[in-house]
Amino acid sequence: MNRVWPIVSGPFTPLVLVILVVGALFAFRFFPSQPQMIDGYPVGEAAACGDSCAVYASTAARWLDTNVPRHPPVVSTAFYVPDLRGPDGGRIPLGSGAYIVAMTLGDGSIRAVFVSCGVGAGPGSCSAGPLPVAPTGDRAGARRA
Repeated sequence: MNRVWPIVSGPFTPLVLVILVVGALFAFRFFPSQPQMIDGYPVGEAAACGDSCAVYASTAARWLDTNVPRHPPVVSTAFYVPDLRGPDGGRIPLGSGAYIVAMTLGDGSIRAVFVSCGVGAGPGSCSAGPLPVAPTGDRAGARRA
């Protein structure tokens, strides 16, 4: 114990701690976190869609009614920013007006859908469905398709 105490209480202790913290932060930069998943959709932070939330919710509910007939009633709705990632794990930005709408149903299950609305977010300018396919960077594969 006597040999350890001088190292821990020496004049270089703050410098060693700073180097360790900076090293850990630098290392974690190369290991991007995985996005949270809701019903198979990668979501980021909660979205603030403001006055247009009702349009997004109704578009998502119409999609659910069409694609999941006889589902339990929707009891609550939450809006999230999509968290699309490229092959390297980096985020792929989407324009504003695209959200993941998560609907909690009467049986406690959650169904989510990607909703994108054009400028003005009117009911006629919205579409719902699966996430757009993220680009892979494979130009040769894109030409074959």
